[in-house]
Amino acid sequence: MSHMRIQAALDYNLTMADALRIIEQSKESVEVFEIGTPFLKSQGGLDCIKTVREKYPDLVIYADTKVSNEGARSGLEGTPYQVIENTVKAGANIVTVMAYSDDAVVEEVIRAGHDCGAEVLVDLMNIEDVVAPPKSMTLWGQTMYP
Repeated sequence: MSHMRIQAALDYNLTMADALRIIEQSKESVEVFEIGTPFLKSQGGLDCIKTVREKYPDLVIYADTKVSNEGARSGLEGTPYQVIENTVKAGANIVTVMAYSDDAVVEEVIRAGHDCGAEVLVDLMNIEDVVAPPKSMTLWGQTMYP
């Protein structure tokens, strides 16, 4: 995506009722609604994504899955591919992988996003030098970056 989008994060200390009220009051001016990691954990994981998707079928939903070597920091279970596949099936349009993860994990999440029709955001949390050259990665026979 080449343009910036206005995003609202549904995150700490929210109930599902709070989140739905926020969405209802801001859906005309917000382009992406993030279902943050703490919200995913506290509000039933995939069920909270499904609830938002059912009530608002046209929203762009960013589920902050935070997939990493250790699994999904959001509490969702399965392989990286399964976490992304299940999250997209629940209604997410955008998912995340942690940049510090092994190349194989990042590649699997990108492949899952591609296969499922979702955007993948690479989360730079805990990356000390974001200017350093990234690790090499090849997908679909093409080098994604050096």
